[in-house]
Order: sequence, then C-alpha cells, then structure tokens
Amino acid sequence: LEIAERAFGNNPKIMNELRKINVFLHNATYKSKLKILLYESELRKYMSSGELHFFNTPVTLTFKERERHIEYIEKILMESDDVEIRLVDGNFVEDFKNNDNPSLYLSKNLKFTKMHPQTGKNNYSIICDNDFRSMCDSLFNKLWNDDSNIVLDNKEDILERISKSISYTRIISKNFGDDIN
Repeated sequence: LEIAERAFGNNPKIMNELRKINVFLHNATYKSKLKILLYESELRKYMSSGELHFFNTPVTLTFKERERHIEYIEKILMESDDVEIRLVDGNFVEDFKNNDNPSLYLSKNLKFTKMHPQTGKNNYSIICDNDFRSMCDSLFNKLWNDDSNIVLDNKEDILERISKSISYTRIISKNFGDDIN
C-alpha cells in the first residue's frame, strides 16, 4: 500500500480497489497452497535496481523498501508450510530474453503476458488460447519437477541465497548510494 500511495495516491477510486486487492492477496498468500517458481537472475536484478512494474506502472523502490519487501518474502517462506518455492538457478532465463524483456504470469486460472513492454507502461493480454495455455502449464511443470541442477527445491538453500543477495546489495548500497543499477 505504501507503493500504491506513491503511484496512485491522487486517485481515491484506484486506492480503494488496491486496498481490496491487498486484502485478497493477503488471504490468498496465507490460506492457499502456492507454488512459486522464482528466477534467481531476475530476483538479483530487482534487488540491485529496485525497478518493477506495480499494477502496470513502472516504479523504483529505495533500498530500504526493497529490503523490507525481501524480508517479508522470507517471512512468508519460513512461516508458511503451504508455500512451496523453487529457484531457477543462475542465468538460465537469460537465454530466453530479448530486447522486449518478456514476462509471463502463470497460475491455474489465469495466464497473461506483457504487450509492448518498451513503452514505459506495459499493456497486458490474458492468454485464452488453450494450446498456448497448455504449453505454459507444461513449461511450469517441467521446471517445477526438474531433477537437474537448474532448479533448487530446498527451501533453506533458497532462503540462504536470497539472504546473501540482499546482504551483498546492502553492502553496495552503503558504499555507492541507494540508486545503483
């Protein structure tokens, strides 16, 4: 809600909707079984730059905001047995990137992708094509169940990597200032 206030604080209608979404997501996080597939390279990029798209609006978080966010993620992962996480190791995802910085959001009920990501504000499209949805499900399942050393599934190891990454970012932030990339 802190970021929502910064991005949309002058629009009470949007803020009211975001408060409702926040309550829904909070309940979903703590009362649902979640499977999170996290790309380590993207997490590190977020930690170092603070750049993200918040409800289709580009924002840059300060280091303190990023630190609180990562600590909140760690708390959820440590306290909830219903949240499973896998970490896609290293730069695996870099092989699939191009200048458009593609992104897919996959869940059981909804899949969407960015459209025109270089325009500053991303437009999103809901994926309705059953064949493409099936390919997305297949990719998620393949990565989720991967037995190779591309995907880490040990929660403690993942938490340790996240903790080390934020510690390294903290050191750099203290030495070079908050707005480093």
